[in-house]
Amino acid sequence: MAVEIHPIPLYGVWDIGYALDVHTIKSIPIGEDAYGHLHFDNTRSEIGELLYQFKYNGKYENLNPIVDAIVSFWDETPEIHDVRTVLPVPPTKIRGYQPTIEIARAVAARIGAYYCGDVLENTATAEMKSLTWEEKKKLQPTIRKTKNAIRKHSILLIDDLYKTGLTLTHCVSALREDPLVDKIYVLAVTKTRNTY
Repeated sequence: MAVEIHPIPLYGVWDIGYALDVHTIKSIPIGEDAYGHLHFDNTRSEIGELLYQFKYNGKYENLNPIVDAIVSFWDETPEIHDVRTVLPVPPTKIRGYQPTIEIARAVAARIGAYYCGDVLENTATAEMKSLTWEEKKKLQPTIRKTKNAIRKHSILLIDDLYKTGLTLTHCVSALREDPLVDKIYVLAVTKTRNTY
């Protein structure tokens, strides 16, 4: 069964960008835990719930429906069909598996593009989501390009959750240093409702 999505344009330093849907539709505070952390009763979009379970609860079987939704959207979006390489946004936190890497690798295989997981490196020591917007703005870019392209091509850069766009901006800025990188397209699985 196809996952229902509601694509959202993402504007930034990239050529074209989209998120497949919002991550959370509704969020109601339900109180604090013993450590003073506020908890919420969240209602997520269909793709948001798939991503949440895949990323945080180890539901690896959610990879296929997430990739199916991305590929279906890609099929219906001809302006990004000249992709030759798919890159993941490099993770900061070490996990049993890295969601953006798994998603990007599977998408590349499905659309017949090259997958390169070692072009960008994240040198950050703290997850961006744990920082305030003011702290994020003060940070120096933590994304480093580790290799150059060998031929001119367009790139699809995959992220799991778009919040401020800062990490994606740093990724694109690093990629733009390479004269052989043509168009850069950004695709996030979901986007937070907050905008900055």
